[in-house]
Amino acid sequence: MINTEENSQNFKNSSKDLQIQGVCILEMGTSGDIEIFFLKGIDIALVHHIINTNKNKILYNEEGDIQDYVGPLNAYLVYCNKNQSDKIIALFVGVEEIKNIYSKLDSLAVILFEKIGINTTNLEIKKICINTARFPRAKGLVGFLALNKTGILYFSRVKKDRKKISKNIFQIAGFISALMIYSKDLISGDDPEVRLEDINLGSHHFYVNIKKNVIFAYFIEKHEVTENFDKYIHIVVDKFIDEYYNPYIINFKGDLSPFHSFDAVIDRYFKI
Repeated sequence: MINTEENSQNFKNSSKDLQIQGVCILEMGTSGDIEIFFLKGIDIALVHHIINTNKNKILYNEEGDIQDYVGPLNAYLVYCNKNQSDKIIALFVGVEEIKNIYSKLDSLAVILFEKIGINTTNLEIKKICINTARFPRAKGLVGFLALNKTGILYFSRVKKDRKKISKNIFQIAGFISALMIYSKDLISGDDPEVRLEDINLGSHHFYVNIKKNVIFAYFIEKHEVTENFDKYIHIVVDKFIDEYYNPYIINFKGDLSPFHSFDAVIDRYFKI
């Protein structure tokens, strides 16, 4: 019988002072299809890219580990047979060289696999990972806005010391909406992912893009931006769409209260 209390303590010891930016626990079938049990700090598109790149090696070996690189990020995969047809995989992503911490990651993976093997619920797995794995928040974000094409502001978050921005946030939303409409008129074709990048405002920079007809705009202090900033912005935008698009945005009726909870997502990924 597996000693769950001992495993829990080993998990805490193994993850102590371990700096990783993304964790994904997933299952892979014989055809390469995957089911994700837990995901944090890494977007789904990157998970699929890493898994597809290494799919053949995972499918044709009973167990093993793989070190991979995706741009500036290091990825480390630990996998083994869950049953005769499926694999269970732990994927860790970080900026630190994986070889310096792989023994700790191996320990975390083994403990997670054991917990899945004794039918620990996904909720329990999620609780363990959130309580033990630390993800460094990005710096440099001054303001973040999500609005529709008519300028209605779904959500905004501005640093407390930027009172001038906060005071004029609705006017800024209207300006952004007009900017995107008129700039799109100047571009041939109908690109739903149109972007305006790196508008230089002195020591600050301004970025705007559209995804699924939602306009996302954010202000940054260029000299403060950390290397995990771009990755986290993409994750935050995806999370906003995933959480609000179908239930609230498609049939928006003027109620902004559901969007207030997005503050917690911003705090999870950014120091603002």
